Parts: sequence; C-alpha cells; structure tokens
Amino acid sequence: MTIAVPAQSTRRISLFDGLRGIAVVLVVLSHLWRISPWMLQRMFDARDGTGSTGSQFLGYLFSAGNYAVSIFFVIGAFLATRAMLRQLAAPTGLLPGVTLVRRFTRLSGQLYFLLLAFVVWTAIEKPVDDGRSTTGSVISAATYTWNFYIHDQMEAARGDLGHLWYLSVDFQMFLVVLLLVWLLRRRPQWLVIALGALWVALLFWRAQTYDFDPFWALLRTGARGDAPVAGALAAAAMPYLRSHAHWGRPALLVGLGSLVPLLFWTEGSEAYFGLPGVSLDVALVLVVVGATLATPPRWVIALVGSRPLAFLGRHSLSLYLWHLPMIFLVSRHTEDWREPVRVALALFLTLVCVLVSELLVERRVQRFLDSPRWRETDQGLLRFAVRTLDRRLSPSEDAQKPESDRSR
Repeated sequence: MTIAVPAQSTRRISLFDGLRGIAVVLVVLSHLWRISPWMLQRMFDARDGTGSTGSQFLGYLFSAGNYAVSIFFVIGAFLATRAMLRQLAAPTGLLPGVTLVRRFTRLSGQLYFLLLAFVVWTAIEKPVDDGRSTTGSVISAATYTWNFYIHDQMEAARGDLGHLWYLSVDFQMFLVVLLLVWLLRRRPQWLVIALGALWVALLFWRAQTYDFDPFWALLRTGARGDAPVAGALAAAAMPYLRSHAHWGRPALLVGLGSLVPLLFWTEGSEAYFGLPGVSLDVALVLVVVGATLATPPRWVIALVGSRPLAFLGRHSLSLYLWHLPMIFLVSRHTEDWREPVRVALALFLTLVCVLVSELLVERRVQRFLDSPRWRETDQGLLRFAVRTLDRRLSPSEDAQKPESDRSR
C-alpha cells in the first residue's frame, strides 16, 4: 500500500528540483571558460557590451554562477528550515545535535569521497609546480572552513577545489539558522523578526564588504549569508502567510518572471552585490512562498520543473562537486586538443564521476538516513551512541546459545 502524495507537494518538489537543475547547469557553464577561450570571449562580450546580441546573450548565461548559487542558497535554506520547524512540532521536539549530524552526514558523504579521490589522484599525477598545497586545501574543505582558507592562503589554495566555498558558507549559515530556531523555539514570532533583522543587517554588511574588498565579498560568510537567511525567513513566515493563500500563485508567477531579467541584471560582482542581488533574494522568496501557498500551474512545471531539469536538480550536489576538478584535470592534460573535444571530455568525466559517487556513496548515505537505525536518534544522540555501543559489545543471541542448539 502506498501513501498518496498531494499534487501541490509533488509539483512544488518538481519546481524546486527544476530550479536547482537550471542552477547547476549555469554553474557548470560558468566554469567551462577555463578550457574554452570561445566561451571566455562571450563572457567579455557580455561584460563590455561588445559583439552581437547573440554573443552577449551567451555571455550572460556563461557568467551566471553567482545567480545560480543564490538559487541553491534560498531553496536549500527554505527546505532545511521548514524541516527544523516540523521537528519542533514533533513529540521529541527539535534536537540540535541530531539535526546537525544529519546535515553533516548528508553533505560530507560525497564531499569526503571527492576529497579522498582528489588526494589519491594528486599523489599519482605529476606534481603541479605552482606552490599550491593539497593538504591544507583538503583539510579546510573537509572542515567547512574552505572559504576562509582561500582568502587567507590564496597562493596555497588549490583552484580545482575553489567551488567548495559554497558548501562551507552553506554549512556555516545552517549552523546560524539552527541556533536561532532552537533558541526561539517557543517564540515563533520572534524568530521571524530575528531572521528579518539578520537579513537586513547582512544586506548592509555585504555592501560594505564589497566596497572594502570585492574578492573577500565573494567568499565571506557574512557577505554571502543574505540568500540563505532569506530562505530561512520565508520558511519561518509561512505559518503567518497561510491566510493569504490566494496570493500564492501571483507571487509565484511574479517571482519566476523576475528571475529571467535578473539573470542579466546580476551579471558582474558589482551588480550582484548591489540592488540586483537584493532583488534576486526577493524574487526567490516569492517563488518558494508562492509555490508553498498554492499549487504551481501545470504549464509552470512543464517549463521549469520538467523531468530532465528535475533529474539534474536531484543530483545537483554530485554535479556541483565533481565538475570543477574534472575541468581542471582536462585543462592540465589536453592543452593542445581542440576546444570542443576538451569541453566534451570534461563533461563526460564529470558524468562518470557523478555516477560512481551516486552509486557508491549517495545511495548508502540516503539509505542510512532513512533507516530504522537512524530513527533511533529521535531519542537523542547520546542514547543512540549508547545503544549502538551496547549492541556491538553485547554478544548476539545466536552466540549465547549452546552449540547443540545452534546446529539444529
């Protein structure tokens, strides 16, 4: 017997997955310039306003990495915060330690597999004599402090792990939101106020950071934290927006419609850290709130949440993790190859690594987090650890039986 899933939930999930699918495609495109001078020229055309209209249009698509990351931040924080708030209503309440360990496990499974493969390959490959430190880069990425390491040790940081700053900022902001939700668990109104105030403060902070150090603004948690806080704020405000469900569909359509011009308006760091970037936060909040208040129209799902895009969105973590190391790998070993072949090879290697990572790691992580064993953490991590230790130390029932009984 299967439990029917409401159409609204199914369509909302498809929409969110589709948006993340679009985002991961844009992220990959934004890094392919390393092996494609043609794509790099299109990016210059968009920035400088040169070349044909078509060339500039492609340049905007190839420069939309920051735009795409905001999509990941808002949707991810919205879903994570909604899950925390549901746990508050559960009999056991919100257990911060369990929630933190679950998030860490969810992210670290594939991340650590990537880092292990990276270390092994670096040991096999010819040393790259550019002063970069594999050890420091891997340790900081594994401890989710990579964004600070890049800024402080830019000459030593491995460029092929550069994209992992996103996971560091995401995890750091998850800790902030988790702390606020737990501290204000009995004051839901104050949670909305606190997240709203934090969002406004972060908007001012990121503008100040960009004026002081544009490069640091790209990596600093406070300068990137507005998007995840916007998603968390949307989730915290949902109980107070239920009475306005009739505005759900208009909000969704306005938000989705705004995402199209914002892709072009946020081109360049100056625009992204200015008013266009703030507008992107607002548009994404309208999307997640609108899709939660009202069932997304079928034509929207067909356009944005189609099966191919939703599939990419469901596997966006794997694609995000593996694409840049493969691009760097190809760039080091195929300098005299034709450009289309280099791009095709990088994409092919990325897909192969994603497939291996999904089969060997991601499925096991998901199976563990969905298992009855993990549900034992509902009583707290300490009890779970004690039970696990007791289960391992205690002899099994079969071992306690006499040999004559076991042989029957």
